[in-house]
Amino acid sequence: MLLLGSLFVGVIWMAGASTELGQRLNFVNFIALPVTLGIGVDYGVNILNRLRGEPRDRYRFALAETGGAVALCSLTTIISYSSMLVADSGALRSLGKVANLGEIGCLLAAWVLVPAVMALANRRTRTPHRQARPGSADDAAA
Repeated sequence: MLLLGSLFVGVIWMAGASTELGQRLNFVNFIALPVTLGIGVDYGVNILNRLRGEPRDRYRFALAETGGAVALCSLTTIISYSSMLVADSGALRSLGKVANLGEIGCLLAAWVLVPAVMALANRRTRTPHRQARPGSADDAAA
């Protein structure tokens, strides 16, 4: 659910940014949606899998390492999509804009939401340490 939520938020950010920039949906830039879904879920999967093996106090370190690799992967895709921004065809320019917004939206959602939700979930499932009361059986066993 966390991965789907992250992907959903990234796509919503893509749609919102596209709308804000006056980018209208057409047959060509609609291609960006399934491509974004396919690529965007990968970012969340990589970050989630890395954070699963780390204690919560090491999330920052793990996110710096894996998040950097995921960002580099996204950057290469953004550079590729950006080559369409100089095309003579308005349809290709539109595809490049929407695809870049999808990349950025999904990357930010994976960077922000996945670690935040995992940290909150770990905080809720963490059991508090029981302190022995003086004179109790736990105190005598210690």
